[in-house]
Amino acid sequence: MNVRAAKWLKQVLVAAMLCTSFSGGAAYAEESPEPVKPMNVSQTPAFPGAEGGGKYTTGGRGGDVYEVTTLADSGPGSLRDAVSMGNRTVVFKVGGVIELKSPLKIRGDNLTIAGQTAPGDGITVIGYPASFEGNNLILRYMRFRLGDMNETEADAFGGRYKKDIIIDHSSFSWSVDEVLSPYGNENVTVQWSVIADAMHISRHVKGRHGYGGIWGGKNTSFHHNLIAHNSSRNPAFDSTVGNSHDFRNNVVYNWGYFASYGGKGAVTNLINNYYKPGPETEVIRFMNAETTGSYYIDGNVMDGYPEYTKDNWAGVHKYPDYVKLEEPAVFANRLPDKSAEEAYEAVMQDAGATLPKRDAVDARIISDVIHRTGTHINSQNEVGGYPVIEPVVSTLADDDHDGMPNEWEISHGLDPNDPSDRNEVNEEGYTNLELYLNSITGNGSANPSAWITAPANNAVVKAGSNVRIETSVSDEDGAVSKVEFYRNGEKVGEDDSLPFSFEWSDAEDGTHYWAVKAIDDTGTAAFSTNVVVHVNKEGSIEPWASADVGSPGIPGHTQLGEDPGNITVKSAGDIGGAKDAFHFAYQEITGDAEITAKIESVTATNSEAEAGIMFRESLSEDVPFASLVVPYIRTGKRGVTLSRSAVGEQAARIQPEQEFQLPYWIKLVREGSSFTSMISPDGNQWTSVGTVNVDLPDKAYVGLVADASKANNETEKYNTSTFSNVNITAVTDNDPKTVYYVNDHYEDLELGSVPDGYRVIPDPQDADHTVTVVEVPGESTGNDSKKVLKVYDNAVGSTGFMVDFPLQTGTVVVETDFMSPALPGTSILLQVKDPEEKKTPISLEVRKPQLPVQEDEYALVYKNKNGQDVKLTDLPADNRWHNVKVIASAASNTMDIYMNNVLAATGVELRDDMSTLGLGSVLFGRTPGTGKGTYYFDNLKIYIEPAPAPKGLRAIPGNGKVQLDWDSTLGASTYTVKRSTTSGGPYETVAADISAAESTYTDTSVVNETTYYYVVTAVSELGESDPSNQVRVMPSVNAVKPQAPSGLQGLGRHTQADLSWEPVEHAVTYTVKRSEKEEGPYINAGKTAEPFYRDMGLVNGKSYYYVVTATSVAGESEESDVITVRPEAPLPAPEGITGSAGDASAVISWHAAGNASSYQVKRSTSNGGPYTVIADQVTDTRYEDSGLENGKVYYYVVSAKDSTASSANSNAVRVIPYPASSVPAPDQLQLSPGKDHVKLSWPAVEGASSYQVQRSESRDGASRVIASDLNRPEFTDTDVVTGKTYYYSVQSVNENGPGVGSYPQGASPAKIIVVAKDGTGMFSSVQAAVDSIPEGNKDRTIIYIRSGIYEEQVTVPRTKHAISFIGENKEDTIITYTRITGTGFNERATAVESDDFTAENITFANGAGAQGVAVALDLQGDRAYFNNVRMIGYQDTFFVNNTGKRVYVENSYIEGAVDFIYGPGIAVFDRSIIHNVRSGGYITAASTPESQAYGFLFINSKITGIDGIGDVYLGRPWRPFAQVLFMNTDMEEIIHKKGWHNWGRPDNEKTARYYEFNNSGPGAAAEDRVNWSKQLTPEEANLYTIPLMMKGSDNWDPTMMPALPKPGREDDAELPQTTSKLSPEQPDGQNGWYTAPVTVTLTAESEGSPVTETVYSYDGTSWFPYSGPIMLDQEGEAVSLYYRSTNAAGQEESIQSLSVSIDRSGPEIMVEMPEQGDEWNAFGKWTPVIHVNDVVSGPDHSRTAIKLDGNVIQPGESIPLHLLALGEHVFTVEGADLAGNTAVKEISFRTITSLNTMILLVKQFWNDGEIRNAGIANSLTKKLENGNTKSFKNQVRAQRGKHLSEMAADVLLRHAEALSGR
Repeated sequence: MNVRAAKWLKQVLVAAMLCTSFSGGAAYAEESPEPVKPMNVSQTPAFPGAEGGGKYTTGGRGGDVYEVTTLADSGPGSLRDAVSMGNRTVVFKVGGVIELKSPLKIRGDNLTIAGQTAPGDGITVIGYPASFEGNNLILRYMRFRLGDMNETEADAFGGRYKKDIIIDHSSFSWSVDEVLSPYGNENVTVQWSVIADAMHISRHVKGRHGYGGIWGGKNTSFHHNLIAHNSSRNPAFDSTVGNSHDFRNNVVYNWGYFASYGGKGAVTNLINNYYKPGPETEVIRFMNAETTGSYYIDGNVMDGYPEYTKDNWAGVHKYPDYVKLEEPAVFANRLPDKSAEEAYEAVMQDAGATLPKRDAVDARIISDVIHRTGTHINSQNEVGGYPVIEPVVSTLADDDHDGMPNEWEISHGLDPNDPSDRNEVNEEGYTNLELYLNSITGNGSANPSAWITAPANNAVVKAGSNVRIETSVSDEDGAVSKVEFYRNGEKVGEDDSLPFSFEWSDAEDGTHYWAVKAIDDTGTAAFSTNVVVHVNKEGSIEPWASADVGSPGIPGHTQLGEDPGNITVKSAGDIGGAKDAFHFAYQEITGDAEITAKIESVTATNSEAEAGIMFRESLSEDVPFASLVVPYIRTGKRGVTLSRSAVGEQAARIQPEQEFQLPYWIKLVREGSSFTSMISPDGNQWTSVGTVNVDLPDKAYVGLVADASKANNETEKYNTSTFSNVNITAVTDNDPKTVYYVNDHYEDLELGSVPDGYRVIPDPQDADHTVTVVEVPGESTGNDSKKVLKVYDNAVGSTGFMVDFPLQTGTVVVETDFMSPALPGTSILLQVKDPEEKKTPISLEVRKPQLPVQEDEYALVYKNKNGQDVKLTDLPADNRWHNVKVIASAASNTMDIYMNNVLAATGVELRDDMSTLGLGSVLFGRTPGTGKGTYYFDNLKIYIEPAPAPKGLRAIPGNGKVQLDWDSTLGASTYTVKRSTTSGGPYETVAADISAAESTYTDTSVVNETTYYYVVTAVSELGESDPSNQVRVMPSVNAVKPQAPSGLQGLGRHTQADLSWEPVEHAVTYTVKRSEKEEGPYINAGKTAEPFYRDMGLVNGKSYYYVVTATSVAGESEESDVITVRPEAPLPAPEGITGSAGDASAVISWHAAGNASSYQVKRSTSNGGPYTVIADQVTDTRYEDSGLENGKVYYYVVSAKDSTASSANSNAVRVIPYPASSVPAPDQLQLSPGKDHVKLSWPAVEGASSYQVQRSESRDGASRVIASDLNRPEFTDTDVVTGKTYYYSVQSVNENGPGVGSYPQGASPAKIIVVAKDGTGMFSSVQAAVDSIPEGNKDRTIIYIRSGIYEEQVTVPRTKHAISFIGENKEDTIITYTRITGTGFNERATAVESDDFTAENITFANGAGAQGVAVALDLQGDRAYFNNVRMIGYQDTFFVNNTGKRVYVENSYIEGAVDFIYGPGIAVFDRSIIHNVRSGGYITAASTPESQAYGFLFINSKITGIDGIGDVYLGRPWRPFAQVLFMNTDMEEIIHKKGWHNWGRPDNEKTARYYEFNNSGPGAAAEDRVNWSKQLTPEEANLYTIPLMMKGSDNWDPTMMPALPKPGREDDAELPQTTSKLSPEQPDGQNGWYTAPVTVTLTAESEGSPVTETVYSYDGTSWFPYSGPIMLDQEGEAVSLYYRSTNAAGQEESIQSLSVSIDRSGPEIMVEMPEQGDEWNAFGKWTPVIHVNDVVSGPDHSRTAIKLDGNVIQPGESIPLHLLALGEHVFTVEGADLAGNTAVKEISFRTITSLNTMILLVKQFWNDGEIRNAGIANSLTKKLENGNTKSFKNQVRAQRGKHLSEMAADVLLRHAEALSGR
């Protein structure tokens, strides 16, 4: 059989397999014009030599061919067009460079890109990144060289989350991020490729980022690749659990600080790779073995380090909890084994895009590896630049465009004009096209070699000189015909004869990168390693001198610019450590001085390359110095203070947080031994960023510095830094002096004494509490003093001291050095107070921070204006002296805080308003009252400084007004505004004593059309400052009014409209105007100072029109454009959502929602979302989702829409798809734990032959099978540890094995401690039971509390976790404390300090009544859960006292009057009653931190109150950023119509986050709410799901809490029992099926305690209270109903279930007709093909009855149509399903005849032998053809019974008579 015949036969067989029919049907197939993919009996590799995970990728095999005919970016014939679709092989008819204009996305599935088909030098893609976005890709012999020509931060090439990828013999380089990053994929191979030359400091936002790539996924292989010249990620392995990486036989060269790392949670082989350190390598290491990663590492070579080659693990950095594998991880497609040395040789020979030839770039990289040369680059221009290749068009003819040249087709016996022959398949499974692609070879020429021999690398030459570039070239298999010369990426010349040199004339100043390219006689080329040449301008630099300090690797240089003060400093080396190496441009100066400079630029030689200014003792490398430098950091430069205090010491570093970009000003001021660093954006307004003390001689060197941030490697680089406005001046003594009120260093005081004027605490002191002068502790460091002040505390009670100073209403500085052997927790470092000590606006303390995030470790904090603890720094180091300085302004009510001379916090608002009270005392070193601790203080100073002149004065002219604004001046008490009509003055004062908190003034005493000149001065305690800059302004009647606001936008809410617009320059206020008609009139809706306004009290569904104007001192603007806003109430969310799983599918159903016109279906893989819309505009109440992953958990919600409104999401439903070959998992698993076991039960699953149980120790953790072959739907796990939590999943098993597991459910077997008030338990008090639990407990422990009133203060300490309180019932089990006086926060009834606390069936009460703060429950722990509890109090009932921590309360009752739910925590109150007992009260007083997204959520709850009360507020903000949301909550009329209260602080209205959504009841009226509260839109409300709010960083989900043992009295041992009764009792159909709805009645009984609740469920997930008979009317096999009951003891029976099969409709019947229409030619035989289908119970084929005209026809029986009477007939099929439902299909048709029909009948009768004479048959046919029916009839009658059978004669005569009668 030939190939083509084989192909046809295969297609026929495939078609036959795909086409099947009911009995009697036939199938036919013709050769398809479309190619049919071959069905490989055995797998065929992608190509010969394909290995690893992607080995069997098929790519475009069997598909179309696309010819790339242009190098253009896009359009027909472009590469971009080629990869936009799949099922094709891409071949190239052109060769050269494709310059992309945008990122290239390879979108097609089933794609082969055959770069080897390109002519010339092949294909190189440049300019933008490329990535794959399709599956099943073969990529071969391509080059992707991104480069820096465009703004992008991308990888050169990559792709994620795809399957079946193989990349072979390709080259990738010049990336901004990673060079090649294929990760998160499955079945991947990268082989024989070059991944090199990442650009290290290029366009990436993070600066230095020259990485190789992130590689990995599931079943991924990487072999025989070269990874070179990348600083890190060579590669980084994908850290995803379940990933597997096989990394073998690769060569890694010249990495920087990391070779390979990653692989957390994954399995990684690192086998037989060759690692070769290069000139840039800093750290010699194979790999980092990371936490949770598993690694097999062996056979690798570290070139030059035999000890690591011998013991690979000695070259691995090991993190905790990694796994060392003893055997390699096994992969399905094992890579071939080669030694590392063999791999090295092979990679050098064959890696990269070697077809049609290896290009010059790869040749350079290979040469670098071999000769250990080359460097890391910042641009492709450093190594020759983008390739310059002339476009080449293929000369190979291919007439049929099938990808195979004519010549090749002819030589292989193919037709060059038949494109289909490309897809013929050989015995190995390859198509002819693939055989051609795999046969392509290169030109066979080796690359030449090229070297620059002169000048040397990093040579320094004089600007303007001529430099000869000399080379050395060779070619092992030919001759070099030409050498091209490249400078900075541009070709500048060429030479075609030996000795191949180039004369560089008039060398320009700067650093130049030279490379040469040698081209041999075949056109094969190679670049040289680059050579860097530095060209410097020479000349006088007076008055400067310059010198290299230490030994920088390249001689430094200083040169002057054209303008005075413009200087360039060039340097290698690095400043820092114990010795410096850099270039210094300097002058000598005596005494105090300052140097100022503007840094214009720093060369990005490396991160941290620096330029700056310095004072230095001498030019020696290790002497003391003080400097201010600006390191190169792309994200933002910083003013870093570097200093060395003694010869040979390590340099110290002060690095502030403030960032800026160049150009920027810097200043370094010397005052004695004090050096202050300052930075400025403009050279006028300076910020101090560091002060250091360095003892330098009076005469010192001062000047400019630069370095190249020399790394720990062999490479030298040259930083060219430019400065302008350089100025060195001596500091004079004419400036205003600082005034010190306190300046104590204690050196002159006696040991044991107390400094005069200090007020000590306590007074008098005792032996355990002292404040005295002592010697400096010998164990401390950082203080050269001899004496210090010690604050000592060794017992209960606090120690500290206070210092007073004169009242300051301006700015005062408090500064001190301090030290502690161990800083005491909850202590006070310092507090600044008013003179009478009534207020404490400033407090620096040692506490656990609340902001910016909650932390559990102590740190140094300050109190913000809301009293919250904001982290300042980590806890200062013990026994080390530190400096703290607070600059506080009472006038502006702000402060700056410096730690160790670094600005740590700026512009901090004081906790109290001190503008009137002023500041006048400081408390130092207050130790905790209950603990111990010691502080030491030294150099304590309190002083004031002169105020500088105000900066940035600006003027805005108005009509009869002038508005002045300026920058706030630290140190000012007040400001004075002065005016003149003459430039330069003299000025008159027009306003004085302007508060320092203000920096604006409007002058209304001006005359229009008059020019005025203004200045502003700052006034402090030391007098008036110099004047500010002068401004000129002229008020006028024609003053330019502000522009009309633009960008007006609106958002409709429930009775609200939100408006926002772009800010308008100089606007003071905005006016919002509203109309109900677009044409107006418009009325004022309100005014605002911000570009935002919320309009309230609107009518839902009504359209409103808005405009906005802006007002400034010049008047009111024109109106903005009109916008329309339509407020809407949300639609009701769909209810009754259910989900059923199928094979990779899910069906979601729901009840119709109100007037909804359509629905959105959304899906997530996380409970609670976020959800993604997967279907929009759904008009049915059912949706089928397909393409899912079997066994994966999906969550669905549905929202409703109409033309103008939408709903929030419905409740979620969970679905787990399962394969059709398996049976589903049990849909409801019931767990009943005891102390030492867990009982499991579940409903039986139809089709399951057995079950198996899996267990894990976390819901998402790895599980193992603990029980299998279970024949009953139950199991008891006894292999448990008491107190631990386990998660169980059950799989149903059939003949195909186990199916997917049920959703994991948790259970905690636990010890039960019984508390009984009457002494019948283990303890009679709750606290005693808590005390019995050991410290450090983390095992779940239940304290079962029997009924009684327990009057005691109960504390669950933070050292005892996982404790559960379970009461006998919540009404009678009460913990309370009636002796509370209500005078303090600590007087609580119950406090829970630990994590993972739960409580059920209990009351927490406080008996203090209306006496003040009296907490019923103080919750401080995380992950707390309360169910069916009561919390009863008056003020502050429930203190959610756990910033950043979470509590979930459901089915509970909380009662109070004032702020009775309060605190900073994250709390959800679900299906609970919030009960108020006083008019005018407040439900909530949240103190949510600003950085915390969630506060309190009340959902599906009810707000109630005692009779007669009213005006209850939903909340008031205890702290400004309080966050509270009431959602789907019913509110009685007790709620104040305004809803919310600002606590008497209008500023709270700007920050409080008070929201409502979809509430009901008379108290929920939204139209009267305060306009600073928000009615959420449905889209916003969807973000507040319980799982999302509770998720945290540990994915806690309290809606799925683990089951706990159910404690109870002995007489409650009997569980309730629920029975069911069906009506009809027995199926009314056949085979156990019901054909009508079934009614179910449930009856529950309990012997011990009465039944309190019976619930039922259709899906085992959503439960409903049982209130009466349930009707089951849904069709299906085994329609299930689940039910269970609970008794008063809280005992719950296991889930019971029943299932019925219901089929209420008959089958569907289909009949295949012989012809279309109802007229059938009466010729031939018809075998009826009958299809009886029933999707519910199935068809009963035994009851199928077929009749024709009332006569029975047997199935499969053929009907001769010619035997039927001509005319009307009725064909009837009666069918039934297995349930007994019937259906009838009736078909009416008419048989007809014609002369043609009769001719066919004559032919048929002759063939069948009914006509026995050929002559007779021919004669009859002729008569019919001539239309002679009369003669025809006569001959039939004559031959009847002779040559014609009776039957044939009857039929022919009947037909002839019919024709004659027409």
